[in-house]
Amino acid sequence: MPIVTAEGIAILKKYTNGFPKFQDDKGPSRINKIFSPFFTTVTPGKSFYSARHRMDDLLKISGVDLGIKASISGRSLGGHLHYYGKSGNAYTLKQKKEAIEKALAAAPIKKEQENEKTNPPTSKP
Repeated sequence: MPIVTAEGIAILKKYTNGFPKFQDDKGPSRINKIFSPFFTTVTPGKSFYSARHRMDDLLKISGVDLGIKASISGRSLGGHLHYYGKSGNAYTLKQKKEAIEKALAAAPIKKEQENEKTNPPTSKP
């Protein structure tokens, strides 16, 4: 994920309140439309939606705090638990970067889980 780079962090620091272009009801569709050509070129058959959910899975597998996971995914945990930065209890970019790095390091774990599904361990009597 490009956000993990120093350049990505520098760009995000310019937008501490997010990207206004995507902060309306059509924002998710707009961002998907913008990123779709990239994802279909780099990962045929995948979309921005797929990448978002893959990252969500990796964050979960790596044991990242649910609040940070929600913040990175652009979600809330329901009720009054918002982690977008508007409520004053947002996570820092450093915390999010560390969580993403931890999640990306967990990527081989998913591959191992997939191998377990296709090659279940044999039990010896």
